[in-house]
Amino acid sequence: MCTLGAAGLALGALSSGASAIGARQQARMQYQAQLQQVQQQRLLNQQAIEAAKVRAGRQVTGKQLQYQQELEGLARQEREQIDLAAEADLGRQQALLAERGISGQTVAALFAERRALQGAQKEALSRQRQFMETGRVLAIEDIYTGLGQQIRAKSMPIPDPIYERQGLFGDVLSVASGGLQGARTGLQIKGMME
Repeated sequence: MCTLGAAGLALGALSSGASAIGARQQARMQYQAQLQQVQQQRLLNQQAIEAAKVRAGRQVTGKQLQYQQELEGLARQEREQIDLAAEADLGRQQALLAERGISGQTVAALFAERRALQGAQKEALSRQRQFMETGRVLAIEDIYTGLGQQIRAKSMPIPDPIYERQGLFGDVLSVASGGLQGARTGLQIKGMME
């Protein structure tokens, strides 16, 4: 009946060996699946970063075009106001002065006053232009700040999965433990049969 103990030892060792091989294969497959998921996520993050850069570039271009349109409108408004006012006022003033027989220094003073008024109008439009430029710069800074935040969020490192395996020594111990368990069971059966 000694062969029953040896048979139990062999069966226990074989069972533990097969189990260790199966566990090793399963761990390898899980690792490969996790690695593929990590690589896919990295690719998706990189694509999201590129899309955010393109979107930010378009937003900046849109802001630049909007600013240029506003500047052109402001310049047109400035020219129209100044030209119309100057022509109308100059004609009226010359006619009035001629009717009253005023000339010389008085005329020069009136024209100086008119130039000062035109200067004030130009200054107000210049301030408006500066406010528009400040708004444009702040809007573009906001776009780039948002882009930076998106890039940082998507650039966080994604660690590779850890390949957990026992190693050869662990497998040998598992087989030996299974073999001893099988031998003990075989000896117990032998003892019951006697």
